[in-house]
Amino acid sequence: MKSFINRLIGLAMVCFVAQMAEAQDERTDTNFVSDRTDYAGSDSVRLTAPPEGYVLVWSDEFDSPASLTEKWRPVSWEPQRVNHELQTYRPGDMDIEDASGAMRHTAEVSDGVLRINCFKGADGKIYSARMDSKEEGSPYGGLAGWKYGYIEARIRIPSGLGTWPAFWMMPADIDWSKEGWPDCGEIDIMEEVGADPDIAVCSLHARGHYHANNTQVSARKHIENMENGWIVYSMLWDADHIELYADGHQILNYPNDHSGPVNWPYDRPYHLTLNLAWGGDWGGYKGVDESALPVTMEVDYVRVYQKP
Repeated sequence: MKSFINRLIGLAMVCFVAQMAEAQDERTDTNFVSDRTDYAGSDSVRLTAPPEGYVLVWSDEFDSPASLTEKWRPVSWEPQRVNHELQTYRPGDMDIEDASGAMRHTAEVSDGVLRINCFKGADGKIYSARMDSKEEGSPYGGLAGWKYGYIEARIRIPSGLGTWPAFWMMPADIDWSKEGWPDCGEIDIMEEVGADPDIAVCSLHARGHYHANNTQVSARKHIENMENGWIVYSMLWDADHIELYADGHQILNYPNDHSGPVNWPYDRPYHLTLNLAWGGDWGGYKGVDESALPVTMEVDYVRVYQKP
C-alpha cells in the first residue's frame, strides 16, 4: 500500500510540473525559453580581469578598418534563415541604399570601434551584419576557434522594440552533414532583446539542456544602463565550469557533470560571433517598432586569453 501511495504522489508531481510548464508557455507566448534559475550566478562572485596565468592569444581592438576582413568573416543571409528573424545579413563592405537615399554599411570600423548597423533599406528590407571570428591558417576552415579560456568584449547595445544583439559562440570544427544543433553545443555569452530592456541573458544549449523540452540552462540579470551604455561581457571556461559575467557580476555558473557530450559538448574549439538581429522568435515576441531604426551595436574590443 505504501509503495502504491508513493507512486500516486509521483504521478501527481509529474502532472503538476507539466501543468506549470504549460502555464509558463501561455504566460510567455513564445517558443523561445522559459528561464530556469538552477544555474544562476552568485552576486558574491566577481571577475573583472583574466585570472592569473592567462595570456592574450587573440584580440581585435578595432584600430583599423582592415579588421572587418582580417579578423572577421561576414555572412550573407536572407531573412527567416534562423529563428524567423526579419533582417537580411550583408557584409560590411557592401554599399546599401537606405530608406532616405543615403548609402550605408551594415558594419564599419572607425575611431577604434566596430559598429554593426541595422537599418531599413530603400527596397524595404531590414539590413544588418553578423560576423564570425577569423584567423588565417586556422585548422577550422579559417575560423578562429579556441578550447577553454577567458573571453571578454566591451559592447554598447542599442534600444528599440525588435532589437536582438548577441555575443556568442559555436563550434569551429562542426560538420553539419554529421551533426546538428543543439547536439553540437552553443554558448551565449550575452543576449538582450529590446522588448525586455536592460536584461542580460546568458544561455547554454546542448542535447541535454534544450529549450524545446524546457531543460535549457539560462539565467538573466538586470544590468543598469545596459542599453546605450558600455558593458564588459566575459566568460571563464575550463574543463569543469562555464561562468558568464557582465561588468564582473556573475550571471550564470554551469558545472560539468562529466556525463559526456549530452550535457557537456563544450570540450572542443568554439568560434566567436557578433550580430545584431531584428525581430524573430525572441527578438520580436512583443512585435517590432521600425520607427526605432536605424540602430547600432558598438564593440570597443574583443579579447581571448588562455593558459599557456
